[in-house]
Amino acid sequence: MKYRLLVSLLLASPLLVQANDSCSIDPEVLGASYQMTDSDSDKKATMMLWRQHQRVSNQFTQSGITDMWEHTHNGQLRMVRFFDKEQHAIEYQPGEVKYANADSQWQQVHELITDNLKSNMTLVSSSGEGCDKVETYQLTEGDSQLQLEWLPALSLVKSWKNDTDGHVQTWQLTQLIKDENAVNASFKMRDDYQTTDYADIGDSESDPFIAKMINQGYIDHGPSGFYNSEGEDIGHPHHH
Repeated sequence: MKYRLLVSLLLASPLLVQANDSCSIDPEVLGASYQMTDSDSDKKATMMLWRQHQRVSNQFTQSGITDMWEHTHNGQLRMVRFFDKEQHAIEYQPGEVKYANADSQWQQVHELITDNLKSNMTLVSSSGEGCDKVETYQLTEGDSQLQLEWLPALSLVKSWKNDTDGHVQTWQLTQLIKDENAVNASFKMRDDYQTTDYADIGDSESDPFIAKMINQGYIDHGPSGFYNSEGEDIGHPHHH
C-alpha cells in the first residue's frame, strides 16, 4: 500500500505535545523548512511548517500557496488558504472543508504524520537527548518501506522516506526556526492579506483573481485540505 507524507498542505490539542524539561525550544512556536524530493522527478520542492499555538501553516514556496489551520474554541478546524504572490486569501469556516477526523487532520498539518500511522511503525533506534533526541521508526507493508526520523521533544519530523516499489519520496528537515518574532511575522504578514469568504465565492466570480483561481482548480466547493507541492488538491492521504 502506498503512503504519502502530504501537506497542503499536509493543530493545538494539548494531548499532541508532551513537555520536555531538557529542551528549551517551545514546540508550539517554531518554523521548520523541509526539502521534498521524488525519484520520478528531478525537481526539488520546499515546504515551510509554521506553528503558533492554536494556528499552523503549511507553506509551499514553489506554488506560492500557504494553508493555515486554526483550532476554534469548540474544537473545530477553520482553514484559510493564502495566495502569497497575489496577497489574497480565501477563508473557509468550520464545516466547509472536508476531513474525516479533526484530531487526525490537526496532527497531519501540525506534525506532518498522524499518531495512527506512527503507532504502526516499529521503533528501531533512539539517540541524543533533549531537543536533539531522535527516534527512528520503520514499517514495511506490501511493496512500501517507510522510514521516519522523529524529534519527540518538538513533535516534529526530522526526515521521512517512502520507498514504494522503487519510487522514492523523501522529506528532510533543513532548517529549524526558533525565533518567536520570525514565526509571528509569518502569520502577521498573511493576516493583512485581502480576504474573501468562501461562502461569497459565487458572488465574486467576476473578480479576476477569483475567476483565475477557480479556473486553475485552487478554489473548489469543499477542498480536502491536502495538496501537493504545486498546490493541487490530491484528496486524503492514507491514515493507518
